[in-house]
Amino acid sequence: MPELLHGSMPVPATPIGELRRWWLDIRCGRCKRRVTMPIEDLIRRFDQHTRIGGIVVRLRCDAHRDGERCGGEPSKITLADVQFYGKSMRKVREVTVLGAG
Repeated sequence: MPELLHGSMPVPATPIGELRRWWLDIRCGRCKRRVTMPIEDLIRRFDQHTRIGGIVVRLRCDAHRDGERCGGEPSKITLADVQFYGKSMRKVREVTVLGAG
């Protein structure tokens, strides 16, 4: 599946197969845990034709506190297009998917 055209921004209907270089930055609304994960992980778990909007609505926190799973919904989700330079990375562009900036 082709990558997004240079300068194009993802929308909820964008298939995750077009976001291979992008990362999700997720903040839990309940426990405030922050998780950063590459879209490549989602492509391995879901079909590459799955739309990013369909995945975002299903996300729940997997943190464990006091022996119980949090299960909270995200309060903020951003998509970041990143480029790697050796062991470091930099954000090329970022899109807020859910929540306030």
